[in-house]
Amino acid sequence: MSGRESRARELARHNHPASGLRTPAAGTRSGSVPDEPAAHRTSVVRAGIAGALGYASAALAAVVPQSLAGTAVLSIASAASALLLIGAVAGLGRSGVRWGRLARAGLWLAGASWAMVGIAEVVSLLRGEDTAVLYVVATLLHIVGMIPVATAVAREPVFSGPLRWWPLVCLLYLVVATPAFGQQGAVAELALAGWGTAWLVLAVLLPRTR
Repeated sequence: MSGRESRARELARHNHPASGLRTPAAGTRSGSVPDEPAAHRTSVVRAGIAGALGYASAALAAVVPQSLAGTAVLSIASAASALLLIGAVAGLGRSGVRWGRLARAGLWLAGASWAMVGIAEVVSLLRGEDTAVLYVVATLLHIVGMIPVATAVAREPVFSGPLRWWPLVCLLYLVVATPAFGQQGAVAELALAGWGTAWLVLAVLLPRTR
């Protein structure tokens, strides 16, 4: 058998359906496969958008006179929204930044802080106890975590436009607004609404990254 015939048979065997070679699906580029990590990132970012919107809305609703402030409805909405906001942190983590160990730990702390906010809302609803300590710990975790995260995003130009600096904006807002969280009435609720809005902007900007 000549070398040319042997080569032809080898190519025919590799292109045979039994060899496991898949033909491209309709509407896709030749040889391409669905980008599952990108699809998963889109899902978690959408969850973050919903969470940020819900958290800010619940805080604003508490300011309206004769609203559902202090009732189970707002507490449940705030708790669910805080947990969904973990999606915004996860989306940021999958944005393409080459995270160092410190920044990666910061992402975990930021996510844990939102989880703690949700837990505080649930504990307050079920037991009617003052959960100020949980909120303080969550705020501190968030600040400590976002410092290396914001630094990493600003240093590496993966993002363009305002998103490159927006994690820093979220961090600085929390530092400035923290004293207002301890106030009573509309002051605290407006400060929390601003915090949720800052993360809403971050979550909305994330899908525009590569």
